[in-house]
Amino acid sequence: MDDEKRPGLACLLETLPAVEFGCIYGSSLHPNNSDKTSMVDYILGVADPEQWHAENLKMNRNHYASWIIQLGGARLITGVAENIGVGVHFNPFVSHQNQMFKYGVVRARDLVQDILEWERFYLSGRLQKPVNVVVDSLEIEKLNSVNLKAVTSAALLIMPSNFSEEELYAKICSLSYMGDLRMLFAEDKNKVKKIVQGQFHLFQRMYTPLLEELAARDFLRISSSADKKLNIIQDCGLSTTCSLVSHLPSTVRSKMRIKLGEGKTMDESGRAVQKVLIRSKEEAAYCVHKILRQKVMVSSARQAVAGLVTSGAVHGLKYLASRPSPKYTSWEVVTPRPSIVWFIKSDVLSTMTVSCILGSSSPRTPTSCSLRGHALGLSTPFGGTLNSQGYPVNHPLAELRGPSCTVDANTPKDHFLRIPIAEL
Repeated sequence: MDDEKRPGLACLLETLPAVEFGCIYGSSLHPNNSDKTSMVDYILGVADPEQWHAENLKMNRNHYASWIIQLGGARLITGVAENIGVGVHFNPFVSHQNQMFKYGVVRARDLVQDILEWERFYLSGRLQKPVNVVVDSLEIEKLNSVNLKAVTSAALLIMPSNFSEEELYAKICSLSYMGDLRMLFAEDKNKVKKIVQGQFHLFQRMYTPLLEELAARDFLRISSSADKKLNIIQDCGLSTTCSLVSHLPSTVRSKMRIKLGEGKTMDESGRAVQKVLIRSKEEAAYCVHKILRQKVMVSSARQAVAGLVTSGAVHGLKYLASRPSPKYTSWEVVTPRPSIVWFIKSDVLSTMTVSCILGSSSPRTPTSCSLRGHALGLSTPFGGTLNSQGYPVNHPLAELRGPSCTVDANTPKDHFLRIPIAEL
């Protein structure tokens, strides 16, 4: 991060209780990002989350949903994060000095555990990508070297024999998104590519020492291209594969032993230790991919539920709506209050449906409902309004399907995903 940007993005910490670890992650680290409307994301590690939230409620009560303050306060906030979610409570849409912030608070002990053991593979995934550490009394940066070595090993297991430096970073980055429920509907499918290309030199700074270490052990052969990016050839032999597996966290290796079987070997002290029974690189790669995908899927689902509970419906749904859709660069739903709107889309580029529910859980014909946006790959922006009978008004791309608009009526309904996005 540029020195000029650092004080401005780190200023929120001055308004919060003291933390043991704090880092900034996400698009705000992009060297060319000067967008003041983009949210600055924090991870904050604290010794006692309940005590920290109790203090923060006195200082920044407006950062929290009002109902959770009334029902249980700091104890409920911490309980939901640790028993429903993955140990992190996020406060999104915090405005400070004309900048929007989101900060996640986690017990420092749990943060260390996830970094070293991939217990949840959630915050460890965040720290596998470039971050800007602003507070570190726990020496998390040093501990994170174990995390970086492990994710490099996992990525190399899955990669083919020949690949580019950029492809390796993309694989490293993608591991913590495999199975992430947000990637199904509320995130940009090109997110990984954008992260790597936008922060390429930061990835190089993080991972080049590890690649050089592996090259020194003859696991890799590295050559430079004309643009000073690396081309890599890896040894796909069984011995190298076993060594890469040995650098994975114990939680992953234990699951691999269950799936692939186990054998015994002697460690340096002469003790018999259990090891994963590796028959081929392809088998190991498939197993690692499956294990990590399941971890990410479970963690993302738990965190999504916890986020909606603790942030409240308005903040939670605003956050979903603020994420770029993989099919539409921008869209907006406008409805009369009070109302709930469901934005329903399929994986087919040209298909979208919008229906309205007014004031209750049972579907009713909307008095008005308009949708505006722009579909990628289409030269014409779409938009329209439903009248009181549910018919589209001035909607050139849509045809009527009850109280909804569908561009492609032939798309199976089971392809649709429901996402509540409007304010309540």
